[in-house]
Amino acid sequence: MAISKVCGIENEFGFSVLDQGGNQLLGDEYREILRSFVKEFLKYQKAVRHDKSKEARRTSVITLEDVAGLFKETAHDVLADNIGPELDGFLGNGARFYMDVDHPEYSTPECLNPLDLVVHDKASELVMMDALRLYLNQLASRKDRIVLHKNNSDGAGKSYGSHLNILLSRDLVSEKDNFLYLLQHYLPFQISRIILTGGGKVGSENDRPSCAFQLSQRADFFERLVAINTMESRPIFNLRDEPHATAKKYFRLHDISTDALMCEYADFLRIALTQVVLAMIEDRFLEEVLLPKKPVEAIIKISRDLRFKEMIDLEGGQRMTGLEILRKYLLAAGKYLNVHPMTDQHTQAVAKALELSEILEKDPMKTFGYLDWTTTWALTKLQPDAALGFSKLFRKVASDGLYYELVKSGKIKRLVTDEQILAAKFDAPANTRAFLRSGLLKKLGDRVVEVDWSGIKIRVNDSVDISVDLMDPVLDNSTAVVLQSILGL
Repeated sequence: MAISKVCGIENEFGFSVLDQGGNQLLGDEYREILRSFVKEFLKYQKAVRHDKSKEARRTSVITLEDVAGLFKETAHDVLADNIGPELDGFLGNGARFYMDVDHPEYSTPECLNPLDLVVHDKASELVMMDALRLYLNQLASRKDRIVLHKNNSDGAGKSYGSHLNILLSRDLVSEKDNFLYLLQHYLPFQISRIILTGGGKVGSENDRPSCAFQLSQRADFFERLVAINTMESRPIFNLRDEPHATAKKYFRLHDISTDALMCEYADFLRIALTQVVLAMIEDRFLEEVLLPKKPVEAIIKISRDLRFKEMIDLEGGQRMTGLEILRKYLLAAGKYLNVHPMTDQHTQAVAKALELSEILEKDPMKTFGYLDWTTTWALTKLQPDAALGFSKLFRKVASDGLYYELVKSGKIKRLVTDEQILAAKFDAPANTRAFLRSGLLKKLGDRVVEVDWSGIKIRVNDSVDISVDLMDPVLDNSTAVVLQSILGL
């Protein structure tokens, strides 16, 4: 039986520094400003440093030989990122905020329900605006201008991620046959999911075929099928095995193939549909294999297919459009939920996805305000000569960003409220370990000396520390009752 699908999203935000002449700063000067931006916000928030001692190395979920035998791919171990403690910490809402190479990154607290994660993903935008205001207020004498975007590429060949993380049963990857089943049935979904969850992109990059507009911001940057890498030779399916939980029970799927999203409905579908598909895989509900013969070429092709006419050759000899592949998953999901109910949110997501897929086929523009890529496409059509500028303005994380203006005018379709998003800046979901992490951070303050996703260290006195084990991401009722009583949460 499929386990509960605990999820989180990591967003690397576009961070640009412009001098007085409007030129973008690069190199050491850029990185120093970015360091100050992250460091000052963590200090202001009294964030507790992230203990990375348990993350010394990142390893692949399967061996080199196994991968080579399945898909003629390679995998390898890589050292974890070397981030200084002053640039990496946990906030009071249970989220993690840090500097990741050349970008500020925000990892949401763990969530069970899709809408909880939508709320916390939107809250990340408010946190970034707060960080920018703080930086500008403290360094008012600087003449440089910082611009934030929730996007996935700089338009000059560099891509950064919006990673969806989902905890799965370790059984899925403990045997070669199970892992093969996971790959065969999840990869086609990843490739076709962009029809509903693409961010929308003007032009092409990474030496891919030219186009005026495409569905996905990330599609051009995938170069192989499976690997452990995230920044070079990017795979569609990432092999990293770093569960941040009980390793004998859980495998964390680190899905780097999704786009950063602004629209609440698109984000909701990204999360909920992925949870349902992975539940179907865990329960071995799917029978038909829809894997394209050339998956990397397929995701690039589908990303450019704005009218859903391009045929994809599948391993089994069939030929389907990306939309037809996606519909197969959605119809199977409806049948699955009839016999394996999840939540009303998952049922709503599948029904909405089927509805939107039908609308897309007839007139994509009628999904304006629901989906990022169609909303962006419509905006770029208003003034083709300034298409790239409109696209970037839609993703600008600031009060004058075009997305927020469209929200105010009622043109963006809402699923959550501004009040819920504001609350998520301060509070974690009540049904995962993030609730206890958040409560301990807010209640004990300076007495919390180290935090990791799977545990917290608390200083009792000068010679004694105690550790709170949070290896299980789903909140254990007995632990919750005891700690709530002690802390008064």
